[in-house]
Amino acid sequence: MERWLITGAGGFIGRDLVRRFARAAEIVATCRTDGAGAGSQSLDVTDMARVRAVFAAHEPTVVVHLAAMKDVHACERQVEETVRVNVLGTRNIVEMCAAYGAFLVYVSSDYVFKGDRGGYRDGDAREATTVYGASKKLSEDLILERDVDAAICRTGGVYGAPGPRRNLVAWVLDTLRKGEQIAAYADVFNTPTLLDDLGEAIRLVIRERLRGAVQVAGADRVNRHEFLSGMAAALGFGEHLVAASECDDPVIPRDLSMVSSPRVLELGLSPCGVSAGLQRLRRALEANGDRR
Repeated sequence: MERWLITGAGGFIGRDLVRRFARAAEIVATCRTDGAGAGSQSLDVTDMARVRAVFAAHEPTVVVHLAAMKDVHACERQVEETVRVNVLGTRNIVEMCAAYGAFLVYVSSDYVFKGDRGGYRDGDAREATTVYGASKKLSEDLILERDVDAAICRTGGVYGAPGPRRNLVAWVLDTLRKGEQIAAYADVFNTPTLLDDLGEAIRLVIRERLRGAVQVAGADRVNRHEFLSGMAAALGFGEHLVAASECDDPVIPRDLSMVSSPRVLELGLSPCGVSAGLQRLRRALEANGDRR
């Protein structure tokens, strides 16, 4: 059985991958704290000595690298820390993957694009306008410039049932249950990606050892108001609780919608549209006992 190391395993996506891949491989779950649950290991990716020690102890055959600063506005305020964690941390992981011959899956972001037109394909120019986006682009460049066996799995707007840590769905549920209204941008677009689809895409990428940029995006381009009002309706709340607003935040790109890579679609991936994805989300919440 292969041994797969997951960085950032305490986060929303990381926790799902640890659960999802538990039968496919021996999983080494790592994060900066103990947030990945029982059996997880502490790993600060900026500490090269610790990164070396973890690789030496486990000799992974596959590494899924998720650890990063992801709060776009926090990255704007903390530029040096963003570079240290997102870029230098990735460089450390890349160096060790090269040394051990491990296949690397780097989970990147739609924020590498400028966000002025949408419909981005995996070969389009990357012109990030935010500190976060620039850090992800630089990390992609590190991988592309090194002779390392790696895939860059670019995604965005990932949503799914909440776990122990709060995410977008948890916030929406909490707000709507209080009867409070949500203001959502009607002029900011993306392609919301169901967590299950991203997990399946990563599984296919690992199975086929795809190299280079592979994009995973939902089937529908929608604005935030359309998405959140649709979520409210799917979860049994009135759409009137989500009000349309205009974005006046200069940091947020207006259209980061992407197109999934043909290579992963040809392997059988069929990303959900928003309506189908939200119905799957509703069923997942009901299965977890998290009803309205």
